[in-house]
Amino acid sequence: MKKIILMMMVCVVLSGCGGQKNANQDQTQPKETKGAWESIKDAMNKSISLRCEYTDEDGAQSINYIKGKMIRTESSNVKEGEIKAYGIFKGEKAYIWTDNSKQGIIFDLTTFDDDTTMGETKIESVDDIISELEKNKQNCRNESIPDSYFDIPGDITFTDWSSFMSQ
Repeated sequence: MKKIILMMMVCVVLSGCGGQKNANQDQTQPKETKGAWESIKDAMNKSISLRCEYTDEDGAQSINYIKGKMIRTESSNVKEGEIKAYGIFKGEKAYIWTDNSKQGIIFDLTTFDDDTTMGETKIESVDDIISELEKNKQNCRNESIPDSYFDIPGDITFTDWSSFMSQ
């Protein structure tokens, strides 16, 4: 389970997401166009919903949904037996689970002290995850995403990360 959690966080970072610029935007007097965004952070601040999809060099397929200040990620790796892992990042909380278990992990990113890194960035908050997504944003597009994508599943029993680590 610890390996899946770390894999899930790495998948979120490695997700490519693509920015767009409004070609009709006047250079001297910028105009905000609905749906135009310069960065992941910009899209989040404007409440523009994005879907980011990629396959990494190890064959892991990942889809990330971003809406407001929330991120949902779905990741599977054919080489790992096609177990699908899910993560929802809301505020400073992360909920991680897989499709082959009714158990999951919840942790507070502000107290997460496992020295987890994505690339060279230490992950201590959702902002750290967003910073990593910014590095490779070319695979994102605007998409209408229902709020229900960010609901915490009721059929999964979540264990606090600190309790899990003390076992």
